[in-house]
Amino acid sequence: MRASDGQNHPPGGHALPVSPLHRLRAADSSTRAGAYQSSEMSVDTGWHHHDLHQLIYAFEGRLEVESPAARYLLAPQLMAWIPAGLSHRTHIHWVRSGSVFFMPDMVEDDGGRIRILRATSFMREMLQTAMRWPIYAPELPMGRSYFETLAYLCREWLQAETSLHLPTTRDPKLAAAMAYTQSCLADSSFAEACRKRSGPRFAIASRNRRHLRFA
Repeated sequence: MRASDGQNHPPGGHALPVSPLHRLRAADSSTRAGAYQSSEMSVDTGWHHHDLHQLIYAFEGRLEVESPAARYLLAPQLMAWIPAGLSHRTHIHWVRSGSVFFMPDMVEDDGGRIRILRATSFMREMLQTAMRWPIYAPELPMGRSYFETLAYLCREWLQAETSLHLPTTRDPKLAAAMAYTQSCLADSSFAEACRKRSGPRFAIASRNRRHLRFA
């Protein structure tokens, strides 16, 4: 199953390489949903797609997900929904995180794009508990019932997605510049230098940062 949402050719005309299918369960497995813990990983997955829907979340720290159309930085306030078949790649570096995977018929989604959800405490607890039932393990009755309930909840959560993303590029020079800028934003000395240069305007922007982030 290949991504067929029209996003394999992002703005700028740079085509993505063929996106391989990444399986987390055996092809003949009857398991319909399950969790995958990624806390012990430091990886750039490369471009790939799944035959399952994915809901990914960082319980602590931050991870990054990228589609051909945009990049998404996921702090503990945010979750990302990645529909089955969508080409994407994920950057995880020793962040306590995990994903839940669903068969496509469990949650209807023909949008063909990543959706960002604001993570409530209830949503976080649901995903944390879901980690009890790995996607690669035999399906248990309790786990099956749990994921059926979680799938119903996901249908509701997807109706309240938030528009929050960063631009992306296939140009190597621009990609390097964006990566450098992003790394500098995490540097407190860089932020302090910006504050001194910008003066009162930076202070006003800082006070409104929360509103800007979630606008």
